[in-house]
Amino acid sequence: MADSLTDGPWQRFQDELAKLPAGELVVRLGEAVDSRMDDLMAAVERAATGTGNPQDAVVPAQDAVGLLAQARGELRRLTTTDPLTGLANRTLLVERLQEVFDSVPAGGNQPSLMVLNFDTFKFINDALGHDAGDAALAAVAERLVRTVGKPHLVARLGGGDFAILVEGVPAEETLQLTAKIRAVLETDIVVADVPVRVEASIGVRFGEAGLAAAQAVHDADMAMQAARSKGGGKVEFFVPTMQEVARQRVQLISELREAITFGGLQLRYQPVVQLPTGRIIGAEALVRWDHPHRGPMRPDAFLTAAESGGLMADLGRWVLQEAISQLGSWLPGMENPEAFKLHVNLSPDELRQRDLVALVRQLLADENVPAGNLAMEITEHAIMTGNSDTTRTLADFGALGVGLEIDDFGTGYSSISYLRNLPVDTAKIDRSLIQDVAGDPGQRDFVAAILQLIRAAGLNVVAEGVETREQADQLSALGCPLAQGFYFSRPVTAEQLTVLLQANAPLPAGN
Repeated sequence: MADSLTDGPWQRFQDELAKLPAGELVVRLGEAVDSRMDDLMAAVERAATGTGNPQDAVVPAQDAVGLLAQARGELRRLTTTDPLTGLANRTLLVERLQEVFDSVPAGGNQPSLMVLNFDTFKFINDALGHDAGDAALAAVAERLVRTVGKPHLVARLGGGDFAILVEGVPAEETLQLTAKIRAVLETDIVVADVPVRVEASIGVRFGEAGLAAAQAVHDADMAMQAARSKGGGKVEFFVPTMQEVARQRVQLISELREAITFGGLQLRYQPVVQLPTGRIIGAEALVRWDHPHRGPMRPDAFLTAAESGGLMADLGRWVLQEAISQLGSWLPGMENPEAFKLHVNLSPDELRQRDLVALVRQLLADENVPAGNLAMEITEHAIMTGNSDTTRTLADFGALGVGLEIDDFGTGYSSISYLRNLPVDTAKIDRSLIQDVAGDPGQRDFVAAILQLIRAAGLNVVAEGVETREQADQLSALGCPLAQGFYFSRPVTAEQLTVLLQANAPLPAGN
């Protein structure tokens, strides 16, 4: 098979070599292989033009041809092999896949293609460093090769993505091989002395007559993305409807980008109240999108699109600008403005923006808002998987005086050892822990233990997702000072919250 990266120049050198008379070729040889090849090519050019150097060494012409072939093979290997794992790369995978498609006899078994995403690769990279990430990739590669066996081809596509070309077997055996791969990846790998779970999302594209190799890779990748969207560790098989879903996702991302840039998003504010009194002590800013054609969209739908489209940082900046501007208009009319906090969520993408703290500092100054009236909510996962830049950003926010809160507390690590060492001042108990606090004594005891854990770390606490009076009463009895949820108020517009703040009445309304 012709190699477009190498055949042209190598063929020209061989053509020039063929023009030379039989005998010996004068060439200066270096010690390194690359240097020897450079000298060989220069010698061929000099010999062809009659400008040879009498001081050059003497090498039999057939040896020069051998060196040329050897170097050509080495360059071919370098351009088709992943340097980290030694596996085939995307170029070789597509070449081999097309060869198999072209050679399948009528009625024969079409090849199948799996694309795997090592879901926990990014976590390892961020938490343990790139060396640990490389070691994890090498370990996954070794497991895949050992499990798949010949004649099937294992390739690395880049990052945490791998591919497996399965050839010469019926679809049932491909399914069996998929199950074997999932089983072998269930065992933890040890990276930097830390056991790490290996979880992979797998997309499978069964071959068919007339299918091009590049399209098969695209389809398998699409199926893998569908598996990832269901939480990771899943397997999805390509179906044509996925193409329409992908097209709609791309369209949604484009429309969301336009909404961020030119308007179309809104903020809603859910009050945070003192449990004993029901008085509003703050609010959480929540982004909403009333799509011009699809109507009001679920936040998880467009936030997922923002994440997959790389728009989280842009969306977060818009939220910060709108929220801090609104906070600046509320504070002058409050009786006790220093006690009010506006809570704004920060995504991991935002935390990686090096100018984030400078942006917030400038926005606060522009609106004449004290830093203490703003609180940033960050998930446990974002904190624990962050890098040194994340740690520096959190420390800089603390130095600025901005509040820092752990969002969705109780769904992740929830360890006293890390709570005591994080630059945060508040933990927000996740709504999933609150649901049964009124009717289940065991759950009530569990929430009491979490509250004790948080207080022992010297942190304030807010309970999220309070929906009934019974839940509110139980939390108050357990000593939880602050809460938010539908029982007190649904998220409201800035104008509606302004009315509630001016009334200064306890929530829920009518109490």
